[in-house]
Amino acid sequence: MIAVRAESLDFISVYCPNGKSTGHPDFPRKLEWFDSLAEYLSEAFHPIGRHQLVITGDYNICPSPLDTWDEDLLRDTIFHTGAERDRIGRLAALSLDDLFRSLYPEERAFSWWDYRGGSFYRNQGLRIDLMLGSAPVRARVKRVYTDRDFRKKRGEETPSDHAPVIAVLE
Repeated sequence: MIAVRAESLDFISVYCPNGKSTGHPDFPRKLEWFDSLAEYLSEAFHPIGRHQLVITGDYNICPSPLDTWDEDLLRDTIFHTGAERDRIGRLAALSLDDLFRSLYPEERAFSWWDYRGGSFYRNQGLRIDLMLGSAPVRARVKRVYTDRDFRKKRGEETPSDHAPVIAVLE
């Protein structure tokens, strides 16, 4: 986690633990990490609604069935468990909104695609890179999008399996 204040905007970038699989010892550690994040945010930014706060990064959780290419196939696997989605819900309960979902409540869009099996070109992805924001930030959001073109292979360069998520604020 890296945090910076620029002007009146508090901006936090996170890489949340992956958890590896639901049976791996890292999975409960992932859940504990999210509990610690919620505790930190509630203490450091109390009340959150008074702050211009953005928390962005790789959350390694699909917040809802709309955020995965195949919920039925992947339900209860890593990134798709009730325990993980509960942790995103706890952040929302702190008055943090998913900035993409606040503008596009029914749109299916992804930010990550596995390298294997041509999943990018078949659009078999996950939306695990999120931007959460306080109400004052949400009121300033004009657009949030994933830059899919950045994810495409160019020449000999190997792209990341993630694409950048960008928010435009007024």
